[in-house]
Amino acid sequence: DRGCGEVRFSIKALGDYTRRLQDNLEVGARVEVEGPYGCFDFRRGLAGRQVWVAAGIGVTPFIAWLESLQAAPESAPSVELHYCVRNSQEALFAGRLRELCERLPSVTLHIRYSDEQGKPQAAQLGVLKSAEGRWPSVWFCGPQGLADSLRRDLR
Repeated sequence: DRGCGEVRFSIKALGDYTRRLQDNLEVGARVEVEGPYGCFDFRRGLAGRQVWVAAGIGVTPFIAWLESLQAAPESAPSVELHYCVRNSQEALFAGRLRELCERLPSVTLHIRYSDEQGKPQAAQLGVLKSAEGRWPSVWFCGPQGLADSLRRDLR
Protein backbone atom coordinates (compact mmCIF):
# COMPACT_ATOMS: atom_id res chain seq x y z
CA ASP A 1 0.00 0.00 0.00
CA ARG A 2 1.59 3.21 -1.18
CA GLY A 3 -1.26 5.27 0.21
CA CYS A 4 -2.37 6.53 -3.22
CA GLY A 5 -5.65 4.62 -3.43
CA GLU A 6 -4.43 2.59 -6.40
CA VAL A 7 -4.81 -1.16 -6.72
CA ARG A 8 -3.33 -3.09 -9.66
CA PHE A 9 -4.38 -6.55 -10.76
CA SER A 10 -2.66 -9.12 -12.97
CA ILE A 11 -5.19 -11.74 -14.00
CA LYS A 12 -4.66 -14.72 -16.27
CA ALA A 13 -7.65 -15.57 -18.44
CA LEU A 14 -8.30 -19.14 -17.28
CA GLY A 15 -12.08 -19.36 -17.43
CA ASP A 16 -15.23 -17.77 -18.78
CA TYR A 17 -15.28 -14.97 -16.23
CA THR A 18 -11.60 -13.99 -16.43
CA ARG A 19 -11.66 -14.16 -20.25
CA ARG A 20 -14.48 -11.57 -20.32
CA LEU A 21 -13.17 -9.40 -17.51
CA GLN A 22 -11.13 -7.02 -19.68
CA ASP A 23 -14.16 -6.36 -21.87
CA ASN A 24 -16.55 -5.74 -18.98
CA LEU A 25 -14.45 -3.82 -16.46
CA GLU A 26 -13.98 -0.08 -16.95
CA VAL A 27 -11.83 2.53 -15.23
CA GLY A 28 -13.79 3.97 -12.33
CA ALA A 29 -16.08 0.95 -12.02
CA ARG A 30 -17.05 -0.05 -8.49
CA VAL A 31 -15.43 -3.30 -7.41
CA GLU A 32 -15.30 -5.24 -4.17
CA VAL A 33 -11.91 -6.56 -3.08
CA GLU A 34 -11.45 -9.18 -0.36
CA GLY A 35 -8.44 -10.71 1.27
CA PRO A 36 -5.69 -11.47 1.53
CA TYR A 37 -6.16 -14.89 3.09
CA GLY A 38 -3.68 -17.37 4.51
CA CYS A 39 -0.12 -16.98 5.71
CA PHE A 40 1.70 -16.09 2.50
CA ASP A 41 4.03 -13.52 4.02
CA PHE A 42 7.81 -13.63 3.52
CA ARG A 43 8.37 -11.82 6.84
CA ARG A 44 7.50 -15.08 8.61
CA GLY A 45 10.77 -16.59 7.32
CA LEU A 46 13.26 -13.82 8.11
CA ALA A 47 15.44 -16.11 10.23
CA GLY A 48 17.63 -17.06 7.28
CA ARG A 49 17.94 -17.61 3.58
CA GLN A 50 14.78 -17.73 1.48
CA VAL A 51 13.97 -19.30 -1.88
CA TRP A 52 11.03 -17.79 -3.74
CA VAL A 53 9.62 -19.83 -6.64
CA ALA A 54 7.21 -17.99 -8.91
CA ALA A 55 5.66 -19.76 -11.88
CA GLY A 56 3.55 -18.06 -14.51
CA ILE A 57 0.95 -15.66 -13.11
CA GLY A 58 2.04 -16.85 -9.64
CA VAL A 59 4.74 -14.19 -9.87
CA THR A 60 2.31 -11.44 -8.85
CA PRO A 61 2.56 -11.79 -5.05
CA PHE A 62 6.35 -11.76 -5.35
CA ILE A 63 6.19 -8.54 -7.36
CA ALA A 64 4.06 -7.05 -4.58
CA TRP A 65 6.65 -8.18 -2.01
CA LEU A 66 9.50 -6.67 -4.03
CA GLU A 67 7.58 -3.43 -4.46
CA SER A 68 6.93 -3.26 -0.72
CA LEU A 69 10.68 -3.54 -0.06
CA GLN A 70 11.68 -0.67 -2.39
CA ALA A 71 11.29 1.98 0.31
CA ALA A 72 13.65 0.13 2.68
CA PRO A 73 16.01 -2.13 0.65
CA GLU A 74 18.10 -2.87 3.76
CA SER A 75 15.11 -4.71 5.26
CA ALA A 76 14.98 -7.24 2.41
CA PRO A 77 15.83 -10.82 3.37
CA SER A 78 18.48 -12.87 1.59
CA VAL A 79 16.48 -14.28 -1.33
CA GLU A 80 17.00 -16.45 -4.40
CA LEU A 81 13.98 -15.63 -6.61
CA HIS A 82 13.22 -18.08 -9.42
CA TYR A 83 10.75 -16.92 -12.07
CA CYS A 84 9.72 -20.07 -13.95
CA VAL A 85 8.07 -19.83 -17.36
CA ARG A 86 8.04 -22.01 -20.49
CA ASN A 87 9.88 -19.54 -22.73
CA SER A 88 10.79 -15.88 -23.17
CA GLN A 89 7.41 -15.10 -24.76
CA GLU A 90 5.73 -16.10 -21.49
CA ALA A 91 8.14 -14.08 -19.31
CA LEU A 92 5.78 -11.10 -19.23
CA PHE A 93 7.05 -9.87 -15.88
CA ALA A 94 10.80 -10.40 -16.42
CA GLY A 95 11.53 -6.72 -17.05
CA ARG A 96 9.65 -5.55 -13.98
CA LEU A 97 11.35 -8.20 -11.82
CA ARG A 98 14.80 -7.14 -13.06
CA GLU A 99 14.01 -3.50 -12.30
CA LEU A 100 12.82 -4.27 -8.78
CA CYS A 101 15.64 -6.70 -7.95
CA GLU A 102 18.33 -4.26 -9.12
CA ARG A 103 17.40 -2.04 -6.18
CA LEU A 104 17.50 -4.91 -3.66
CA PRO A 105 21.08 -6.18 -3.28
CA SER A 106 20.07 -9.15 -1.11
CA VAL A 107 17.67 -10.50 -3.77
CA THR A 108 19.07 -12.54 -6.66
CA LEU A 109 16.80 -13.11 -9.64
CA HIS A 110 16.93 -16.23 -11.82
CA ILE A 111 14.67 -16.61 -14.86
CA ARG A 112 14.13 -20.25 -15.82
CA TYR A 113 12.77 -21.32 -19.21
CA SER A 114 11.45 -24.88 -18.94
CA ASP A 115 11.45 -25.32 -22.74
CA GLU A 116 15.26 -24.98 -22.62
CA GLN A 117 16.16 -26.08 -19.08
CA GLY A 118 13.44 -28.61 -18.31
CA LYS A 119 11.02 -28.62 -15.41
CA PRO A 120 12.67 -27.05 -12.36
CA GLN A 121 13.71 -29.34 -9.54
CA ALA A 122 14.19 -28.35 -5.91
CA ALA A 123 17.99 -28.76 -5.95
CA GLN A 124 18.30 -26.56 -9.07
CA LEU A 125 16.35 -23.86 -7.25
CA GLY A 126 18.76 -23.77 -4.33
CA VAL A 127 16.47 -25.65 -1.97
CA LEU A 128 19.37 -27.35 -0.22
CA LYS A 129 20.68 -27.41 3.32
CA SER A 130 23.35 -24.83 4.11
CA ALA A 131 26.81 -25.79 5.36
CA GLU A 132 25.37 -25.31 8.86
CA GLY A 133 22.62 -27.86 8.11
CA ARG A 134 19.78 -25.32 7.83
CA TRP A 135 17.07 -25.48 5.18
CA PRO A 136 15.99 -22.24 3.50
CA SER A 137 12.48 -20.90 3.92
CA VAL A 138 10.67 -21.73 0.65
CA TRP A 139 7.80 -19.69 -0.78
CA PHE A 140 5.94 -20.89 -3.89
CA CYS A 141 3.10 -19.57 -6.03
CA GLY A 142 2.25 -21.20 -9.33
CA PRO A 143 0.44 -24.09 -10.97
CA GLN A 144 -0.51 -27.14 -8.93
CA GLY A 145 1.51 -29.52 -11.12
CA LEU A 146 4.76 -27.70 -10.38
CA ALA A 147 3.87 -27.44 -6.70
CA ASP A 148 3.33 -31.21 -6.55
CA SER A 149 6.62 -31.87 -8.36
CA LEU A 150 8.62 -29.62 -6.03
CA ARG A 151 6.94 -31.16 -2.99
CA ARG A 152 7.99 -34.65 -4.18
CA ASP A 153 11.57 -33.39 -4.73
CA LEU A 154 11.73 -31.98 -1.22
CA ARG A 155 10.59 -35.22 0.40
